[in-house]
Amino acid sequence: MAALAGGSAVGRDGTDVLVSVADSGIGIPPHVIPRLMRPFERAQDAENRHIQGTGLGLAKSRTLAELHGGGIAIESELGTGTTFTLRVPFAGPERVTDQIRPGRRLAS
Repeated sequence: MAALAGGSAVGRDGTDVLVSVADSGIGIPPHVIPRLMRPFERAQDAENRHIQGTGLGLAKSRTLAELHGGGIAIESELGTGTTFTLRVPFAGPERVTDQIRPGRRLAS
């Protein structure tokens, strides 16, 4: 993956595009990670600080990733930091052209 500013990276893994964002914060306890992907959930330490947010960002991101056939992975180590990786399938120009046709309806 190609490193970007601020602990971010972009790359490809086979037919998938990967985008990773890492921090060097306090980390997230393993038992908290699964619930962070649910709407309105936040890590408990975030509630004790004066950090604003609704707890919707990761849930929305996960839903969008899944709608595109991908997902989000969270890796964290207490005292070291956390890495969030978005994985979505790469659709080459020929696939995009096939999918975008006048009058084509998206599945509901």
